Amino acid sequence: MKKELMKSIISVCSTLENLCEGFDVKSKSALISSKLKVLVFVDEAKRISPSGLIDKVGIAKSNLTLLCQNLCNDELLERQKDDFDNRVIFYSLTSKGKDYLNANLETLSNNFYGQLAYKNKFKEIKSLLDQLKAIIN
Repeated sequence: MKKELMKSIISVCSTLENLCEGFDVKSKSALISSKLKVLVFVDEAKRISPSGLIDKVGIAKSNLTLLCQNLCNDELLERQKDDFDNRVIFYSLTSKGKDYLNANLETLSNNFYGQLAYKNKFKEIKSLLDQLKAIIN
């Protein structure tokens, strides 16, 4: 059963990667950038610690620290100290960060749906998402 589950997960991931081809049009990469992943997870959480981001984004602490520092310098993220413990920090999106994220999500959405239409894969993606939900639940 475990082997079949892993085969299903690999199949779903591989198909989704192929469908997402062309997401990052600026760098011609098939992968969504770590920068955008961080912004998405911060937006979802509204306020998140660096360790929470490490778990979600899956990059090394040193890389995340540098990335978040650059996002703060670009005024896309805001670094906040905890009210009770000044050693603890959290990140949240700025209004500029929300605008940047929304603009990029719009571009990604257009690219993604364009890929789906081009590859005629609408039914396949629905099936994959159903499979993924079944695996998770």
